[in-house]
Amino acid sequence: MSRRIVVTGLGMVSSLGHDVPATWRGALAGCSGVARIMAHDVSNSPVKVAAEVKNWQPERYMDIRTARRTDRHQQFIFAATTEAMQQSGLIVSDANRARVTVMIGVATGGFLTYDENMKVLAESGARRVNPFGVMMVMVNGAAAMISIAYGAQGPSFSIVSSCATGADNIGQAFRLIQSGQADAAICGGG
Repeated sequence: MSRRIVVTGLGMVSSLGHDVPATWRGALAGCSGVARIMAHDVSNSPVKVAAEVKNWQPERYMDIRTARRTDRHQQFIFAATTEAMQQSGLIVSDANRARVTVMIGVATGGFLTYDENMKVLAESGARRVNPFGVMMVMVNGAAAMISIAYGAQGPSFSIVSSCATGADNIGQAFRLIQSGQADAAICGGG
């Protein structure tokens, strides 16, 4: 007999808002999140517009030290996870931590962090490269960060499948719960 699985919390950071209600209001109002790229210089790029998250202030969601040690995409995932966890009421404790899985994937890691560190390497040498750069760029960096932040010790990994990454991670988390390998999941994509 298969187990019944329910979604108990949602979290989102998008080009329409920094949480689920703001994003939903924007979508219902027919707003477009597409605008000129402002997060980095695009003067030499043929692409000038994107659905970029605007007015991002990571210190609203994490301490400044953590913000400096995480890539922008990981900050979005952290904020969305915090929203989902508050909504869900899931408490990860000693009693359940081994049965809580974290499945959060990203199609690509931190492009801006990678680019910045490559420039630093070329201009100033390896000693000046951010020591947290690898974790900021790895596609499973966000899943690891969330596992550590919430103390989840069940399976933690990231499926990478281009635009289907989030859906595939949710689907795999569903299967882990359905098969009895986990009791709860923190899952999604960024």
